[in-house]
Amino acid sequence: MNIKSEIRNLKPETNLNNNQKTKFQIGLLFFKHLSLFFVSNFEFRTSDFFSRKRVLVTALLFFAISGKVWALPASDLAQFENANRAYRESKFEDAVSLYKMLAEKYPSQPAFYFNLGNALHRSGEHGTAILAYERARRLAPRQGDILANLNYARSLLEYKVEDKRLGLVQLADTLLGFFRAHELNLFALLAVFLGVSSWAFVLFFKADTSWGGIRKTLSMITLIAVALASFKGIQENFFHEAIVTVKEAQVYYGPSVTDQPAFRLGDGLKAYVLDSREGWNRILIPSGESGWIQSDQITKI
Repeated sequence: MNIKSEIRNLKPETNLNNNQKTKFQIGLLFFKHLSLFFVSNFEFRTSDFFSRKRVLVTALLFFAISGKVWALPASDLAQFENANRAYRESKFEDAVSLYKMLAEKYPSQPAFYFNLGNALHRSGEHGTAILAYERARRLAPRQGDILANLNYARSLLEYKVEDKRLGLVQLADTLLGFFRAHELNLFALLAVFLGVSSWAFVLFFKADTSWGGIRKTLSMITLIAVALASFKGIQENFFHEAIVTVKEAQVYYGPSVTDQPAFRLGDGLKAYVLDSREGWNRILIPSGESGWIQSDQITKI
């Protein structure tokens, strides 16, 4: 099978914008307009000290917060270009080394992990390639090229594990995978702020306390936002996703090679790390099986 024709964007990502604004800023811009809509449609009584205009300006000042702008120093940008050149010249080991250094230095930039995954895939290191793609996906969960390459790399795996989780659990896992934890946390924080503010305005201005359409909608949004952020927190803090990075890994029923073997896992398969001991990780796989694997055979995403 021709890899070049199957992988959507196997060439390295070269469009690295030095003035790219983070998604944090975009989210705040969205909620700024949401707050404007909320204030402009919320009915309350004015007083001698507060006016509708003053409250509106206060809301806009709160949400008019700009995110950080990320820029790549000239020396690292040159290293990035050298890595891209090495990749184009099929010097994949050199490209892997350069991309890896950049990814370690800038762990919040998905382009480096994406390119690293491409170079690792070309080098035949499929497990670590999937690990790199997964790290890129965690940083940019809705980026099409990352998802395409990740899915294609998974399709080449020799070992397969049947997902026996409940359909609702699989659906929730898929939906949560499209968002970063800080995006859901920010959404929940702002939803709670708007929900609490709506009732604060009612009490402060002695407005009509009957359930209006806006307050009812904000309450529902708040509950959904808090639930999503909570589920994402549980997913990342109690079920640590990890990738098998050796050709074949033996899983045991206990944290010792003298314990009874349980099953084997292949390069690139995903598991969830539940517990860790010296040199060992207790894992759970989507089929429902669990056991202990040596720590140097699996790497957390």
